Amino acid sequence: MSTNSENPLNIRPPKGLSKSEKTSFRDGIRRYFEGFEAISQWEIDALVDLIRAQSRVEALQKMLNAEVQEMRENFRPYSVDLIAVCRQLDSSTRLAAKLADRLKRAPL
Repeated sequence: MSTNSENPLNIRPPKGLSKSEKTSFRDGIRRYFEGFEAISQWEIDALVDLIRAQSRVEALQKMLNAEVQEMRENFRPYSVDLIAVCRQLDSSTRLAAKLADRLKRAPL
């Protein structure tokens, strides 16, 4: 397992992350790795996976809120789309929780 020998707080966010995800990456580095002398590439990858899962949860929550609002405004019953978004949100939330737990228990 390769390790990054620089101070974890100085690690740059990977390319391909949005601006808000880069901010979350920096916050995650501080939260999970402050005080570490070095972190592995696995731990960086795990943090990126967690951030992407959390971003997906946020996006799905916005979609769910918009779908519920539209449903209420148009007085229509639950739709297949609403149920699909609920299932995806549930699945993504469980994945984010699992990734966060795994990251907390990451080997040094």
